[in-house]
Amino acid sequence: MKKILWISPSVPYDNVPHGGGKTQNFYIKKLQESGEFDIHLLTLARKDELEKIDLDEYGISYSYRLYEGGILRNTFRKFYNAGSALNPRHRLGHLIMSYEYQLLRSMIKEYAESLSESDSKAPSESTSASAGVDIVVLEWTGMLLLLPEIKKHFPDARVVCMEEDVFFQRLGRQYKAEKNLIKKRYYYDIYRTGKKIELSGLSKCDKIIVYSTKDRDLLMKSQIDAGKIYVTAPYYDNYRPDSNETDRNENSTDSRTFIMFYGAMFRPENIECAKRIIDGIMPALKNTDIELEIIGKTNDATLQKYESDRIHIRGYVDDPGYYLRNCLCFVAPLGKGAGIKIKTLEALSAGATVLTNEIGIEGIPAKSGVDYYYCVSVSDYINKIIGLYMGSIKPTGDNSMRFIDETYDLEKNTDSFIELLNDL
Repeated sequence: MKKILWISPSVPYDNVPHGGGKTQNFYIKKLQESGEFDIHLLTLARKDELEKIDLDEYGISYSYRLYEGGILRNTFRKFYNAGSALNPRHRLGHLIMSYEYQLLRSMIKEYAESLSESDSKAPSESTSASAGVDIVVLEWTGMLLLLPEIKKHFPDARVVCMEEDVFFQRLGRQYKAEKNLIKKRYYYDIYRTGKKIELSGLSKCDKIIVYSTKDRDLLMKSQIDAGKIYVTAPYYDNYRPDSNETDRNENSTDSRTFIMFYGAMFRPENIECAKRIIDGIMPALKNTDIELEIIGKTNDATLQKYESDRIHIRGYVDDPGYYLRNCLCFVAPLGKGAGIKIKTLEALSAGATVLTNEIGIEGIPAKSGVDYYYCVSVSDYINKIIGLYMGSIKPTGDNSMRFIDETYDLEKNTDSFIELLNDL
């Protein structure tokens, strides 16, 4: 049985609200369930997450440190992170903040010392801490900054990096989108520094896990060895209708006509997207009875001011699938971000007609006009919505569900991932 040390800046648990956390939660628990690995997780958590942690129920050992929660801790963290947050050429490259980095760094050292102490009590076994770890899994790009600490304490361990997205692409889009020349230069320095650190770290890993061929190709163009890169499927909640539900809208008790956006509404890119729909699209639909549903956990008070008879800010709901299955369409005019959007996969799985742009469909090999509708301008979204409303444009729900079933088989990808780790 191989021993895995999994290092993550975010604790996984069932119903974690963000896409990267869902994927981490799925794979770490599937690997543990396989019975082929002994996993220990080093992770960070917010105070409000502690009661949600369910790793013990799955037999996964873990250690955590609080990085957020409480006035004193939050104030100290903000002060401690000032340099890494503001300096565009900081040595951490904006891939991780200083406070979180130091917490994880100390946890790695403490874990290695605990293994050495255990080994010293068993003279017949090796006294090297590295003998206690076969594979180190780094969850998210920022964990690459911990490689020196990992190599120091576990020199013989194989290192796997789970790249939720290619982070330097996200940084590059930020600087390219900036209009102010001074800010543009500032963001360019962040991008250049972050890209150098990310690629240097990835080159030192034994395997790099990405979630799309697009990200694989991007890394290959950046001179990362293709043999190191492995493509798997990200986790998504499958909201496909029950097999006996032949018509989503007829069987719904909700007779309203509504469009929707869904995501982790505490993320700036999702908040901006919601406001883009509210300010840019909804006014053009004022002569219809079309309503807007914004679904997803939020702590942004500015969204609440938009609540009205036609615009509903729901926040967290128990079953997003209900809204996805019954909406006229899922609208996602995203302006920022990189990597596969889990919200798009979940909308497609539910049979929602998806209207989105290059960012919203990035890394997902769906066909425009067949599995979803590609939109660029505000008028593209408006015309598609009105076309669906009037019946002149055909919904893509059946095709989108078929596409998800054929392209994103999570069980098959899990088996392949387990085989990959066993072969390291």
